Amino acid sequence: MDLLKNSGLEGVSRKIFNVISDKHGLPTYDGYLFAFEKYTGLKSKNYRVEILDYHLHFHTNKEIYEIDTYEGKISLLKMLVENRAYVDIVQLSDSDKWNEIYEDIPKCEFVPTMRDEIECCFKENFARTGIYIGSNESIEEKKNKLYKQFQIFIDRYEEGNVIDLAWEINEEVLYPIAVITMTKIFDLNTCCKEYCELEFYNEEENWKAVFIDDELKEEDDNAHVFYIKHFV
Repeated sequence: MDLLKNSGLEGVSRKIFNVISDKHGLPTYDGYLFAFEKYTGLKSKNYRVEILDYHLHFHTNKEIYEIDTYEGKISLLKMLVENRAYVDIVQLSDSDKWNEIYEDIPKCEFVPTMRDEIECCFKENFARTGIYIGSNESIEEKKNKLYKQFQIFIDRYEEGNVIDLAWEINEEVLYPIAVITMTKIFDLNTCCKEYCELEFYNEEENWKAVFIDDELKEEDDNAHVFYIKHFV
């Protein structure tokens, strides 16, 4: 209550986000505001800010803008994978990008690692994953069904991109487990960086890069680059 009294709603949002940004190496809250105002020419009275995980939405009278960063996107992806948030991996990330990151991995390496991930899922009885168990379906039935689907996956492994294959067989569970498996083999941080390359430098995504300091170059690892686009 004292925090709200002393800072107001915007001040509370700023402090909360800055705690997150300091922990994960994101730009500060004011950095996002500065980047938005630089890009649009708008002032604070012309928009309101909404915090969404590790990025921000800016609402004007007619439009919504989204601003994200490499640091924010990487933090989100790592959270999804490390928490084994299957539903969120499906909903908050793009299967096409995971597909592009995938390179050939020998079956003898991928399948045992994926089997370990499935066993981990079973031990938790889907509790942390957010997977829905229907009223007419038991956990054991769900497990047996997934075992059978995993065997289909193994049998068809040589057909091509296994991330795409897992999506085709079972996008709810098998696909996010395949993504997690890939990040274990390739290195999670590397996969997240490649994902960002595909996200922010894809012309179809319509992101525009904004620098707070025009003297800084994008190749400078110490320079925060903000990516902005209309939210659809």
